[in-house]
Amino acid sequence: MSSEEKSKILETKRNNYRHGDKTYHAARTKRYRVKLKMDVIKAYGGCCSCCEEDHPDFLTVDHVKNDGNVHRRTLKGTQNLYRMLRDAGYPKDDYTVLCFNCNIARSLFGTCPHQRT
Repeated sequence: MSSEEKSKILETKRNNYRHGDKTYHAARTKRYRVKLKMDVIKAYGGCCSCCEEDHPDFLTVDHVKNDGNVHRRTLKGTQNLYRMLRDAGYPKDDYTVLCFNCNIARSLFGTCPHQRT
């Protein structure tokens, strides 16, 4: 490939970026969000602290003090929570990882069924 062809390809990529190639931006944003979530999950042990589920699609960050709803509103979203945790060095006292089942059971019933048996 000649340097002229490389220059044309690079210029096309730049133009697509500048003029809003939505497919490119969407894919890039998704990769960033997935990586950010995976980094947070890994920092908190990589599995549910209750049932040890380790499939990333099922895992979420849990606020140990049950103030997650209020906290997420002040941060305006989950991605901001993940960034805040990363930037704060992954504080362990107030957060843990739970699967969605354990998290919702804890929210609705006060404890997870795994802890009641």
